[in-house]
Amino acid sequence: MKSIFYFTTIIPLLFEMITFCNTNETFRIKTLAKEIQGNKNWVNDPDIPSHDKNTILIMGLITIFYFAWMVIGLFTVQWYIFVLLFALSYIPKKTKWYLKIDSFITICILMFIVINAYHPFI
Repeated sequence: MKSIFYFTTIIPLLFEMITFCNTNETFRIKTLAKEIQGNKNWVNDPDIPSHDKNTILIMGLITIFYFAWMVIGLFTVQWYIFVLLFALSYIPKKTKWYLKIDSFITICILMFIVINAYHPFI
């Protein structure tokens, strides 16, 4: 079970790597998602391109998985690192640079989680 949990770290890690490498597009999509947040009929809105709608849906699904994975991580031995990830997620990313720095720090933390889980104790 431990191996399955830490193997699924690949999904949040890939999500953060895509965010880090493609910050401009991710920032644009997140801004668009905030704009349509109250609109219940945004799927049928002709002003939003279909590839943006698909990207918003996929990012939403990955974010739900990411959140569930972090909640499960709170019940592991490394709970303090997952609390750090939650705290980091509440920092507002108002500019593209904040988003890029946040994803770099998160990538480092996620890699530390995996390395720390399989590090032999002396």
